Amino acid sequence: MRKFCHLFLFLSVFAMSCSSSTKMTGSWMNKEAVSANKEYKQFFVSAFVDNIQVRQGIEATLANEVQSRGKMAVKSIDHYPPSFSNTKTPPSREELLSIIRATGSDGIITVVVKEKDSETRYIPGTTSFAPYPSYGYYGSYYGYYGHNSMAFFTPGYYTTEKYYFLETNVYDAATEQILWSGQSQTLNPGSLESFERDYIVALVSQMKKDGLIRK
Repeated sequence: MRKFCHLFLFLSVFAMSCSSSTKMTGSWMNKEAVSANKEYKQFFVSAFVDNIQVRQGIEATLANEVQSRGKMAVKSIDHYPPSFSNTKTPPSREELLSIIRATGSDGIITVVVKEKDSETRYIPGTTSFAPYPSYGYYGSYYGYYGHNSMAFFTPGYYTTEKYYFLETNVYDAATEQILWSGQSQTLNPGSLESFERDYIVALVSQMKKDGLIRK
């Protein structure tokens, strides 16, 4: 299994004053497969993340969302053995599918971090003046002193915007056929909790828009 620990450490240690923001950047639906109108009863939720805390958070959030819609959900972290992530050789197709199907799941939801990016920009400083008598401040020492002694200067600084791009896929467990795929972008996540909340809101909204989730 690929290692994504270094991509997700930010969720537990990175804090910024601005709020996180997640938006969907694209989606695709297999209309022919979805139109077959198969009723899925249980989903196997799998996040390809090596950081255990983050993996637990994402899978639990997705599982809770599935269950809130009257479906059942199981998390990969409760069924995949540790050996799956502690080896450089990925498990076989048969091993993965046998575990998924043994849980009784007929659908699969996967989440993976595709890439991360950052952009550093300079925020220029500002100078503001408190109200002062309207006479020309250059006319006397006191006027000049009073004007400039009440000036407030905020120095410029550099800030780094952090972008994370995730892909969420939905598959049919029996055929392995992809049903839906969505790509999202998260900007400056302040915590794991805020990331999960914003991610789910954006994801469900897009699924409804595409018709994967019936309103």
